[in-house]
Amino acid sequence: MKINLSRDSSFIIYHSSLKVHIILLAAGLSRRMGEANKLLLPYGNKTILETTVENIIAANIGDIIVVIGHEPEKVRAVLEKYPDILIVENKNYAQGMTSSIQAGVKSAMSCEPLAVSQKFLALSCEPLAVSQKLKAQSSKLKAISPKLKAQSSTAFMICLSDMPLIQPNTYKLIADFFCDNLKCDEKTIAQPQFNNITGNPIIFSNFYKKEILEHTAPEGCRDIVQKHKAHLKKIEMPTDSILRDIDNQQEYNKLTTDNGRRTTDNK
Repeated sequence: MKINLSRDSSFIIYHSSLKVHIILLAAGLSRRMGEANKLLLPYGNKTILETTVENIIAANIGDIIVVIGHEPEKVRAVLEKYPDILIVENKNYAQGMTSSIQAGVKSAMSCEPLAVSQKFLALSCEPLAVSQKLKAQSSKLKAISPKLKAQSSTAFMICLSDMPLIQPNTYKLIADFFCDNLKCDEKTIAQPQFNNITGNPIIFSNFYKKEILEHTAPEGCRDIVQKHKAHLKKIEMPTDSILRDIDNQQEYNKLTTDNGRRTTDNK
């Protein structure tokens, strides 16, 4: 079954000149969760990954690129019902988060399609031969996401897949804040915080595209943020959802019991 969520067009209308590519990182090994893939754990009647994806879709702030790596077939099976997202498989995911961010940014820059099927679109940023059949199928790329074809990005919103508590309005609030600051500073980096503690997602303007692709630190773009602190804009959020990623069993247990929302309540 394909999932089509109703969308509020207010962001797109108000920021019609802005292109935001949401890069959702879903490639990690979940080492601290033991053998379980945390993204596939239940949260209510869905998985953590499904909840996060649907919240981002409902925010309607741009194209969504989901970068997968660990257990790709299992993760892809969960995502195949969302026709409006692009799935990018990062073969180098074990090298760290940065490799997945770079895979997402490269895909946003209109890499050649590797394979297209009715269920998913996989993109590769590596040059390789494409069969006649795949060449014919690659035209589906435009139908899935025309904005990704032959265009550069205005901004990259880097999101984590293990943050299901972040609601659509929170993503919109951060994106609006970024847009307002971008008018005065083309080098804007926007990051949410709660009680002066910074969280996720973070948005980079297109100015940082080259620097992100050349970044060598394995676990994210924190060094880039620190290097450009003069352009970092922080927005205080009303809740701590932007801090609540799920890294271990204790955090997952807290997630499923907070606010009376237990996985057994919705059966």
